[in-house]
Amino acid sequence: MMTPKKRTFEATPKRKDMRGWRQTANTKIRGFALSTLALLLLASCGGGGDDLASGGIGGTGTISIGTISELGSIFVNGIEFDTTDASVAFNGSDSVPGMLQVGMVVTVEGVVNDDGLTGVATSVVYDDKLQGPIGAIVMENGRLTVLNQHIHTDDSTVFDTGSPGPALTDLLNDDIIQVSGLTNADGSIQATRITLLPPDAERVFHITGPVSDVAGDTFRINDLTIDYSTAQSMGPMSMMNGPQNGEVVEAMGSLDNDGILIATELRMMDNYSAKKGQMQLAGYINSVAGDTLTISAPMGVITVNIVQDTVFTGGSADDLGRGTMVQVQGGMSMGTLTALEISIIN
Repeated sequence: MMTPKKRTFEATPKRKDMRGWRQTANTKIRGFALSTLALLLLASCGGGGDDLASGGIGGTGTISIGTISELGSIFVNGIEFDTTDASVAFNGSDSVPGMLQVGMVVTVEGVVNDDGLTGVATSVVYDDKLQGPIGAIVMENGRLTVLNQHIHTDDSTVFDTGSPGPALTDLLNDDIIQVSGLTNADGSIQATRITLLPPDAERVFHITGPVSDVAGDTFRINDLTIDYSTAQSMGPMSMMNGPQNGEVVEAMGSLDNDGILIATELRMMDNYSAKKGQMQLAGYINSVAGDTLTISAPMGVITVNIVQDTVFTGGSADDLGRGTMVQVQGGMSMGTLTALEISIIN
């Protein structure tokens, strides 16, 4: 019989309240220099400077949504952001840049320098996808089930298990884990980082995802049923009428004996309709309809428009399909991202 590996655990910050890429080689996603991107955006929008985030001296304002691929300060979508003076939100709590780790999916706002490769972050927001007990592990294909959600792992997934062992084999059924990742077109999660919590971790779980099958005081996120009859509602006014199908919400609570999440808090996640300026977005395509794509992001789905000037790297428009992983660069306005470059990630 094998001797179990010794686990060590680091303290994990507790959540104060409800909260608001897969790793890729930097050489595949650097794309255009962002200074050039700014000029193209101005040209394509007829000089629409109001739709661009104001930049600092020698830089251009940007929003970058993707996975931290390296530290020092942090690299996201091929850009090294200095986080020295950035505000950091870590699962709803104020935090410090030192808590950010490789594999975390983050939203960075800040300024990108004229070289297109470095910048300064003004804010970094990290939210894990879910926290809960492992229900099943399939070693052969690197899959897990947590809160009835299907989670995929691969060689790029970062495992923080307190052991130097070979990743997935360190995990056991009923272990409580936090998962950061990207949502696939089928609703499953491609894990970019998995953190094992201590055995005595509080068994209060949470999950973020799109609402479906609303019926009375229950709804579903994929295969998980959530009862929100006694939940405290947080977020926009639309939540006064309860969650609606298609909205992205976060639910926190505990599991009953039937595997239903009894929510104590429920929050509708902010969408991206108020975001303006340059954006780099990494994720999986949900749908393709003509020259329009939809891509899942941490707080909802972003619509991407392909225009005449859109440049493709790593493939062509013919390679775009449901489930394709891409990185998009362009201008964001009114909840729609106009793509000036689409990198197809194989």
